Amino acid sequence: MRGSPRLNRWLMEHRHFGPILRNWHQNGAVSSKVKRRANIMIVLSFALSIYLVPLVWHKVMLLVFLSVLLLWFNRLPVHDSPSSVE
Repeated sequence: MRGSPRLNRWLMEHRHFGPILRNWHQNGAVSSKVKRRANIMIVLSFALSIYLVPLVWHKVMLLVFLSVLLLWFNRLPVHDSPSSVE
């Protein structure tokens, strides 16, 4: 975003990405809705990867990465603006 003002403007004005990015830049946080959806997508993508890789040590490595990523992501602060709450 810093390298391209045009890309920055497009992302900040985007219907889906704009509110998420503004929340992150202004509050250093994500909304509970974004956190819930991201957790689901992270788990699904890692589950598919674990299912597809043939070697056991790859599966173990993916499980470790999944655990670390979920631990880090779920420790991010939550800030729900009135318009983002369902």
